[in-house]
Amino acid sequence: MCFRPKSASVPKSRRHSSLRISPPRIVAKLDLSKEAERDTQAFIKRACSGRWPMWRMLKMKRHGNTLAVVVRWVGCPGAGPYSLVEMAVNRRAMYWRDFPTVAAACAALAALDAKPPTAPAAPAAAMGAR
Repeated sequence: MCFRPKSASVPKSRRHSSLRISPPRIVAKLDLSKEAERDTQAFIKRACSGRWPMWRMLKMKRHGNTLAVVVRWVGCPGAGPYSLVEMAVNRRAMYWRDFPTVAAACAALAALDAKPPTAPAAPAAAMGAR
């Protein structure tokens, strides 16, 4: 007969970290009462999660009616592994520009602040060369 003696001491409960995790910083707000903004949120969620995500999101910024996102393409051959994706939040339209490095894509995102906000021009651009 096999038996293990019980421990003489009661196990300590898991210690909580003294560093508190701060809540995530809001980088872009979407009004989910509007259908187009709900669709944008749902698309980003599908593109960046799940078993086979299309993108890994690195940075995001809302610029007027455009949501600009720096992404890394996951498992997709193409011109560059990083892109600046601009999505209209008031209609279904998006386009992207490929970059060879994450620094170049982030610089392009920062350069958007110098331009007046506009929405992506044509929904047909949603079907890129990937």
